[in-house]
Amino acid sequence: QFTWDIGGGIGWDFSLQTVFVDIYTGSRGQAQLALEIISFTFLAVNCFLEFRDIVIAIRVMKPFQYFQNPVNVLDWFHLIMMWVGWILWALYYQKTRDFSMYTEYPVLQDPTASARFFATNSTGEMEFLKFQDDIQSASDALAQYTAISSVCVLLFIMRVLKSFDFQPRMGLVTKTLYTALPDLAHFSFLFFVVFFGYSLVGYLLFGHHFGEMASPGRALVFLYFQLVAYDPEQFWIEMTHAAPWWAFHLYLWTFLLIVFFILVNILLAILIDAYALVKADTPEDCPGFPEELSEVFNNTFADWITPSTERITDAKLQDILMSHKDGLPSTDVLKEALMISTAPPEPIMLPGGVQIDANDMRKLIKKAGGEFSSMGRTSLKAFGSHDESEEHAEKAEDPDQEWDGEEETLVNDLVARYAKSSVLDEMAMEGQTLSILQLEHLKRELAMFRGAQRMHKTVVKIEEQLDRIALEALPPEERTTNEDYAQVASFVQKKKVRGIVRVTVVEARDLPPMDILRSVDPYCLVFLSERLGESTTGEITFRTDEKRKERNPVWNADYELPIMRDSTALTIAIYDKDSITKDDLVGCVHVTLESMQDWVQTDEWFPLVNPKMNHKRLQHARLRLKITKLRDVVDSTVREGAALPGIQEGQENASSGQPNGGADGDGDGVHNFVSMADGGAGVSGGLPQGF
Repeated sequence: QFTWDIGGGIGWDFSLQTVFVDIYTGSRGQAQLALEIISFTFLAVNCFLEFRDIVIAIRVMKPFQYFQNPVNVLDWFHLIMMWVGWILWALYYQKTRDFSMYTEYPVLQDPTASARFFATNSTGEMEFLKFQDDIQSASDALAQYTAISSVCVLLFIMRVLKSFDFQPRMGLVTKTLYTALPDLAHFSFLFFVVFFGYSLVGYLLFGHHFGEMASPGRALVFLYFQLVAYDPEQFWIEMTHAAPWWAFHLYLWTFLLIVFFILVNILLAILIDAYALVKADTPEDCPGFPEELSEVFNNTFADWITPSTERITDAKLQDILMSHKDGLPSTDVLKEALMISTAPPEPIMLPGGVQIDANDMRKLIKKAGGEFSSMGRTSLKAFGSHDESEEHAEKAEDPDQEWDGEEETLVNDLVARYAKSSVLDEMAMEGQTLSILQLEHLKRELAMFRGAQRMHKTVVKIEEQLDRIALEALPPEERTTNEDYAQVASFVQKKKVRGIVRVTVVEARDLPPMDILRSVDPYCLVFLSERLGESTTGEITFRTDEKRKERNPVWNADYELPIMRDSTALTIAIYDKDSITKDDLVGCVHVTLESMQDWVQTDEWFPLVNPKMNHKRLQHARLRLKITKLRDVVDSTVREGAALPGIQEGQENASSGQPNGGADGDGDGVHNFVSMADGGAGVSGGLPQGF
């Protein structure tokens, strides 16, 4: 009786390779042959479609865009690997078809000899070695074919995942990976550097005693498996005896802290951040894959059971539109344009300024069915209103045009099939049109406001000239006293808005990195502030777009802010967008209003300031701004020394009511406002009509 005991320190290695020689025999072989024929057919069709896409890209002069698309590169790589697999399979089939073997191989010359019983027969030995070579080559070809086939399966899975982008909810996975791809590339490089460093250190510390770290490669594999499934029983005793206790604990706990708790969680944060962005862009009311699949089945079932006189199939509708697309780009564009249609009398809009109304659709159906030969050519009208006069003209040209109930049923079925999404698309188009009209209206209002400002400035200059003329021409007793100027100043002080600051946030450069991946997602807040830094514009605070992963962002965003009574400075705060925690302040720029010249544009680079950040990080950070202060003319006149039109130098403040030359009406220090409305006559009491 034999018993098995563990002994010895040398491990035995073996390699077991098998070859199936009779490939296409039996039911299993026939089924395999059928599947291979189907697979080869699909491969040929895919190659044909890809070549057609290349020809189309060359015709439209966009070949580089085709090959720069990662999806096309993935498709071609998959097709090439499949062809390589077919070549290896053909080689394997050739070897197995030519394979032959004997029932026995007499390698020994005389097995029953009393001496030299290991003497070999050279002919038999050569045949046996050839038999081994044939088996080995066929086995190697089969192994390579199996490996290539496995890669093809993985590539096919990736293509299937990418093809799910047509459905918003099914495409969340691929869109998330595509969005996070830049961050994942940087993270992978950082992770490899850290992980390889720990593998090399483990090899130096424990490789002489611990077999799993006997080389840097084995250490790399061992650490990966420990990262995935941490098991201290596999290494604790060996590693504690291989290095000093403090070196072992320092190595182990820093590895767990840096690699496991920090880097792995950063990887999860990158994926979660990308998923949040993709999820935010996905409409909440979009249908799921089961709903769309159910709609496809329902339409197919309806096409089968509904007579052709009551329902037109999507395939037939596609053929009709393809034959009448009149140079439109593609079938997908035509189908999308058809889905924009709602119901009669609303037309079905096609790209390029073409529309098909209900009558045109009836003509297409009749012409496709061959029921009427006198329908004439289909009428396609470019961006025009289909009024009654046009309808009468069409009837005059085609007097035999009459529609029966079958055509009405077909048209109503098409409208009902595509009405829901068409209404939503039309509402979105109406919203976009309304936004464009509002923007154009705002531009016109701004242009009129600028023109009014220029006119007001011209009127003020004319008033100044008329005031000087009045001082020379009018007698002293008819001139206006300084009390009028005090009333003007009081009127101006009661005004809430003192002007407008027009600011353009152009760009920033050398922003400091705000996360571990050395990147920043900056956006700006623009507002006017008071002396203590509080906003004086209230809800009138503008925010620029977020620039992801950009340390030198370019915005070119224009804003206009009203100057309030307490406004003292223009403040632009740059923040770093963070989807997980709160947004971090990068830095601020404060520009005092007193430092700006009225009606003069300032184009400068301003340094960023952040007291809570090390100044060395903001040493080179700059923000470029274009600023123009459009101060109210009356307000600026009162604020800048109360030098109203016609006031002479050396006069005291007008609000005091005490002219410099006394109140005896001798003309020194008294002034007059002239109204443009009354032809230059003086005004006594109340506000001067010139304002």
